[in-house]
Amino acid sequence: MPLGIRVIDRISDQADVSITNVQNSDVLAYNSTSQKWENRALAGGGPHTHPWTDITSTPTTLAGYGITDAAPLVHIHSWVSITSTPTTLAGYGITDAAPLVHTHSWASITSTPTTLAGYGITDAASSSHNHDGIYSPVAHNHDGVYSPLVGSTSIVTLGTITTGTWNANVIPINKGGTGQTSVSAAINALLPSQSGNTDKFLKTNGTDVLWATVPTSGGGTELSKTFTYDGNGRLSVITDSSGTKTLSYNLDGTLNQIVGTGPYVTKTFTYNLDGTLSGISVS
Repeated sequence: MPLGIRVIDRISDQADVSITNVQNSDVLAYNSTSQKWENRALAGGGPHTHPWTDITSTPTTLAGYGITDAAPLVHIHSWVSITSTPTTLAGYGITDAAPLVHTHSWASITSTPTTLAGYGITDAASSSHNHDGIYSPVAHNHDGVYSPLVGSTSIVTLGTITTGTWNANVIPINKGGTGQTSVSAAINALLPSQSGNTDKFLKTNGTDVLWATVPTSGGGTELSKTFTYDGNGRLSVITDSSGTKTLSYNLDGTLNQIVGTGPYVTKTFTYNLDGTLSGISVS
């Protein structure tokens, strides 16, 4: 090799060449700033990368990018196509609706009905109605005291019942009844106690009725009653073969038989307070 000649084995050994990270298809390009030749990718050359921030003038629409498999910003979906939908108000983030189970004060409910039919009530009577198809409509008071419905255990006011059959309990004396279920028991319930008052009669002291002893003589005015006598010690309306016998009844328990125009034939009977006559004697 001639003296004074320098042999360069590699281009990178040149002082004005800066080569780093060599890639396929790189070329040397002069950098006027560094005043060196530097390796760089050939424009339009082989594969290489750029960070997205180095890319300028990027599009702003799907069409600008040529994208055809995406929906535009403003688009619609049918509800049935949406999956995994929430099932609660909270799931949807809804705060201006009431939950499924909630309450309302009565005062907050508006446009309420004013009739039974409006509320769909079928087990109550209207303000004007009848009973058993017979009675005139009953006026109901709706000013704080309501008439109980049929079947109530406390009927406040009841009008005149004009027909029907009584099928309830006995009516006590203090309600206008006798509290009894038979005639004799009803009479006994209204009379003073009969215990110890055999052969007595009722009288009044001007206020109450009470039992009194029948006078045996004097003090009374004789009453005459006309009977028909059958000739056998009995009184009846039967006329026997001897004709009708006329008798007069005396307060002392005797019967006087008038024979023709006289004389009197006295027939004495014992009169019982139960309405029977027993025993007979003739004088």
